[in-house]
This record gives sequence, structure tokens and C-alpha cells, in this order.
Amino acid sequence: MFDRKGAVLYALPIFFLAIMIGPAGSIIQGIYTREFGVSLSAIATAITLCKILDALTDPVVGMLSDRTRHWPGGRKFWVVLGSVILLIGAYFLFNPTQERLFDGYFFVAYFVTLLGWTVVEVSHLSWGAELSRDYDDRSRIFSYRTGFLFAGTLLFLVLPLIIELHKTGNVHSLLLAEYNGETLRIAFMLIAFLFPLTIFLATRFCPQGAVVEQAPHRVSLAELLRTLRDNRPLRIFAGMVVLFFIGNGMQVALAYLHLASYLQLGKQAPFIYAVCLPLNLIMIPVWLRWMGRFEKSHMLLVGIASSAFFFILLGFIQPGPNAFIQYLLVFAALQLVQPAWQILPPSILGDVSDYATLKTSVDQTATFYAIYAFLYKAISGLGAAFGFALASMFGFDPANNTHTTSAAFGICLAMAFVPALLAFGAAWCASYLPLSRARHGVIRKRLERIAQRRAAAIAPG
Repeated sequence: MFDRKGAVLYALPIFFLAIMIGPAGSIIQGIYTREFGVSLSAIATAITLCKILDALTDPVVGMLSDRTRHWPGGRKFWVVLGSVILLIGAYFLFNPTQERLFDGYFFVAYFVTLLGWTVVEVSHLSWGAELSRDYDDRSRIFSYRTGFLFAGTLLFLVLPLIIELHKTGNVHSLLLAEYNGETLRIAFMLIAFLFPLTIFLATRFCPQGAVVEQAPHRVSLAELLRTLRDNRPLRIFAGMVVLFFIGNGMQVALAYLHLASYLQLGKQAPFIYAVCLPLNLIMIPVWLRWMGRFEKSHMLLVGIASSAFFFILLGFIQPGPNAFIQYLLVFAALQLVQPAWQILPPSILGDVSDYATLKTSVDQTATFYAIYAFLYKAISGLGAAFGFALASMFGFDPANNTHTTSAAFGICLAMAFVPALLAFGAAWCASYLPLSRARHGVIRKRLERIAQRRAAAIAPG
């Protein structure tokens, strides 16, 4: 039976993790460039190096998490450790000042933040996959995680509206609110006080999750590579996320600069986010109902292909009096499909991990989620760097309020059209994912029988 209370406790820390990590995808870079004068090329270089270095730690964290999952606390130990590292990095990343800034400041703060995120993310995803091995319950668990992710991101994005309303008490001034250094400082104050509390509640009261009993065995790097080579579902899954994460990395990294610099809607951005992002939360139960009726791979295909279509529409919006309403409508439509590619990939990967456990007799859940995190960070980072480079190649400069035809084409190409093309490729890969509800049911029953036999073999007497 689905444990709703356990799912809520498990997902609760992601609310504050989203406040820290969500804005790091786009808005923090915009604040550092527009308010503190850090060059776009320096930001691009720092992000690329950080993502690559951070991604190299993912397999290490995954293997450590797998090898220590029988320790007291299991995955929870790594969640707590990563939270401490994350708070240290976020303190410096969210509190920049002209006096404190030095060459490489953004790089150091961003890297420590991402390192903490890696340690939390890999173990937290693996923990979620082990809370239930049921095909549909996994989607429910990760839907709660996605819901808190959207809610935390939304809180950060509407924070300028709350600050402006508190200062002026005038509702009409909300359209003048914008993201700045004050937004980052207040966000960190929320994180510092409440994030540790949610970690305590999750690790203290949420179940640790079931672990498949198996013969003692350490996985070597060569064995892991053979598993990746021989696991067809994992190869298809990896190809899908690589294509999508490159495009999504480009789109996310340039989205705020496209909105604020190209469309000149920077002051309307908090209002747009406040209106549109709640649609993510509203659509989660809708998508979850569809996931229970149809196959996960089919719903993921629909979600990714729809996102690609809306990316294209964003690219055709031009600055002018109609830009605000056009962007509002298209961005709102994009939020309707976003839960699909937030909930389904980690849920599907849990099924793929079960398949690998059956084939190899070795549970590598955290290692697989480490690979997923590696692809997400490294590929998204490369996508962001490629997006910045492509936009700069056409002469786009976010410090300018007017842009040449070439610069306008460059930002739209890098933010919308190329990401859409890659997303269509990812949707094509999703159509070939082989693990259906029926097939996973067979895998789960076989794993249960194996666990029962091994438990009986080591029982006293």
C-alpha cells in the first residue's frame, strides 16, 4: 500500500533544495552579470568547468552510496553530509558583494554548491527508488518530489514580488519587481533556517527503504562499463537524456537573458513566473493519472515532444507591445507539460535499475542515479556553455538593451530552435524504451523470489 506520509517526508527537503539549485540554472548568472559586472564569458567558463568537475564526482558518490547502503542510516548519511556542504556553498553563492568578489569567486561558490547538491541528489534519488519497487508507486513518490521541486522554485521566482509588496504595500508596483542581490540574500535566509529542519524530519521519520538482498560483491569500473554496454534499456535511456539535457541546458541557461535582455521584460519576469509556474503543481496529479493509465515511455514521449513545440513558439516571439502577453501564454503552456519530464525519467530509471539487478545479481541503484546525475550536470553544463557560445557568436550581449538582427537570431537559435530539435530527438528515443508495466511486473516478481531464497539460505538453522 502506498505510504503517502513517507513520500511527503521524503520529498520535503527538495522544496528548499529547489530554492538553492533552481535559480542557479539561469537567474543567478543574470544577477552576477547585470548587477556585479561579471562577464558572460567568465560565467560560461565557470559553469562549464564546475559542471564537468562536479559531474566527475557523481559516479564516485554513487558507488560510495551503494557500498554503504547497509550502514546504519544507509542513504540518509549521505543526504545529511551533502546538505552541510550545500549550505556552505550556497552561503557564498547567494551573498555576493562588490567588496567580496574576486577573480574566480563565482567558480568556487558555484562548485561547492554543486558538490553538495551531488551528494544529496544521488543518494536522495536512490532512496526514493527504494521506498517502493512498484511500477506505479514509484511514479507517485517522484511526483511528490517533483511537486516540492516546483513549489521551491516558484517561491524563489516570486520572492521579488513579496519583497516589493512588503516595501510599498502597493499591488500596482508588482510589475516593477526584479531579481537582484537582495533577492539572493533573503532566499538564503529562508534556506539557512528551514532546510536543516526538513532534512531532520526526512531522515528521522521517513523509512529507509527496501534493499535487495544479494551476495556480497563489489562492482569494479570494468563491470560497470559492461553493465552499461549490455543493458539495452539503459543505453536507450542514456541517449534520450543526453539529447534532452543538452537542449534543456541551452534553453534554461539563456531563458532569463532572452526574457530580460532581448524581450525587455525583466521587470515583468517575477509576475510571469508567479502566474505560470503554479500550473506545474496543478498538472502533477493530472499527469500522474495519465501515467497510471498509459505506459511511462508513451507519456514521456508526449511531454518531451510538446516541450519542443513550445520551445519553437518562444523563439518566434519578438520584442514589442505584444511580447508580454505572447510570452505569458506560451510559457504557461510550457508549464503544463513540464511535470512529465520531471517525474518520469527518475521513475523509469528505477525500473531500469531493477532490470540490471535481475541480470547481474548486483544492486547498483545509486550508481545508476549517479550516472543520471552525471549526465544531467555534465551534459546540461555543456549545453549551457554551447548556448552561451552560440549566442555570443552572433553578437548577443545581455548588457545591451537593443540588439542587431544577427544577435536576435543568435539568442533565439540558442534558446529555442536548437533545443527544440534536440528535444524531438529525445522524444524519438523515448518511443523505444522497452520496459512496460507488464514487463516490470515480471522483473519485480523474480527479484522478490530471489530475495526470499537468499533470505531463507542465511536464516538460522
